[in-house]
Amino acid sequence: MPTKEIDRKIAVIFATDVVNYSKHMEIDESETVKSLRFYEKILKGLFKKYNGNLFNSGGDSFMAEFVSAVDAVECAVEFQKKIKTSNASSSTKVTLEFRIGINTGDVIKEKGNLLGEGVNIAARLEALALAGGISVSKSVFDYVKGKTKHQFNDLGIQKVKQNEFHAFDIVLDPSQKRSLKPKQSKSLITILAVGILVLVIGVFSFYLNNGTEIKNAEQIIAESDRPMVLVMPFENRSGNKSDDQLSSGMTDIIISSLASHPRLLVQSSSTSNFIKKKGMSDQEIKNEYYVNYILRGYNQVSGEKIRTTVELSDVVKNKIVWTDKFDFKLNDIFEIQDTISEKALEKLQIKLTS
Repeated sequence: MPTKEIDRKIAVIFATDVVNYSKHMEIDESETVKSLRFYEKILKGLFKKYNGNLFNSGGDSFMAEFVSAVDAVECAVEFQKKIKTSNASSSTKVTLEFRIGINTGDVIKEKGNLLGEGVNIAARLEALALAGGISVSKSVFDYVKGKTKHQFNDLGIQKVKQNEFHAFDIVLDPSQKRSLKPKQSKSLITILAVGILVLVIGVFSFYLNNGTEIKNAEQIIAESDRPMVLVMPFENRSGNKSDDQLSSGMTDIIISSLASHPRLLVQSSSTSNFIKKKGMSDQEIKNEYYVNYILRGYNQVSGEKIRTTVELSDVVKNKIVWTDKFDFKLNDIFEIQDTISEKALEKLQIKLTS
């Protein structure tokens, strides 16, 4: 039977997430979630207005597809203006800021989700954007210039992780105009990095010696460095087809649990099923989907007893960082799912906010 061809298309991808979400959650978890739901309602209303289709969301992040680059840009601008107005009026106890990245390119359609470099670059542009700002790729800029009244600021060629792209800021306010140097040679980058490190250490030492609180220290750490995790579909090794649902449910719950953590990026279940179907190697997964860690597991069922074995691999360093097994009965499955998620986070050295 012939293998189905990969379904591709050109799409405009809109990516956004909350600035310093984990910090807000640590200070006031309940009010932060309430505020997020308030802003999410505004965002979804604008997606409907500008014909955007939300195809992926997790925690504080949202990704939508647009047919028109102009519509995507106008949606982003109106959203940021509404956020600014709402924050100024203090209608919510916790005020949140968003970053937005917009790219257009070739993407893969897979069970209602969109994958590929076109999506990845939108996410990198979002990480590059200022708080309350919008960054777009040159392809989007070329589509919308002359069709909108917005001012654009050319940032030149930028590189975030494995992606290199020409970026532009939409200048919503004069204070947002910035200058980012284009990609330089490795030797110059090393010199600059050492200089910045020395400067940061000096600033820290000064403030610590003078007993002054550094309120924005978290901003020194690039939020685009959140690890990308892939949870492969758990295998049913009991030999009984009726136990497939157990493995499928466990996979989905663990993906959902990890995706809710603000310091992680987690691939969707449709992506993991697609990768399993293609039989991709760890290195192919790392190169194509920018995955740092892969969590695998399999279940064995004997009567009322279940044994789940899990393995967490660091595909960048090409080594297994954690393996464990859990024996339990079906009534304890929710507790086991939570335990596996928490232990995985612990091995990833992610501090839980709960």
